[in-house]
Amino acid sequence: MPKLKSVKHEELEAAEAKAKKAKVVVLANFAGLTVKEAQELRRTLRTEQVEMQVIKKSLFQRLVKSQDWPEVPTDNLPGNLGVVFGYEDQVAPARLLHAFRKTHEAINIGGGILEGAYLSADQIKNLATLPTKEQLLGQLVGTINAPISGFVQVLSGNLRGLIQVLSAASSK
Repeated sequence: MPKLKSVKHEELEAAEAKAKKAKVVVLANFAGLTVKEAQELRRTLRTEQVEMQVIKKSLFQRLVKSQDWPEVPTDNLPGNLGVVFGYEDQVAPARLLHAFRKTHEAINIGGGILEGAYLSADQIKNLATLPTKEQLLGQLVGTINAPISGFVQVLSGNLRGLIQVLSAASSK
């Protein structure tokens, strides 16, 4: 039975509100998942401030126009779309969907929007393999710290050498 226009309008308004807050939007097809698996996925997504909404393709195209996003092809995703909104971390939705897909092959990732630019399914998969924000910050700190710690090691090596020379001179 088709949905009433008022229900479609409410769904579109909810999606627009989520899209305005979201830093990244990932599209996926969840048609092959059971209800229990879909609930498990939603629980997993909620732990990282990520939300999923199932929406018709026609409503999604209206959402694209209202947000001034570029054209988003949805032909590779049959049926309704699962639109995953990421609010905190730009990588989290792609990473969580990619990890969930390893155990549930029914999920088909179809692309997404990152900061107003369209990303293909392959680009979303590449985004999913990026390290987390905390890991990247740790690597940055280590990289910044490396020259300083190397300099300290060089200075301590000179002092160590001087102490060894003085020690050898005092023992003679």
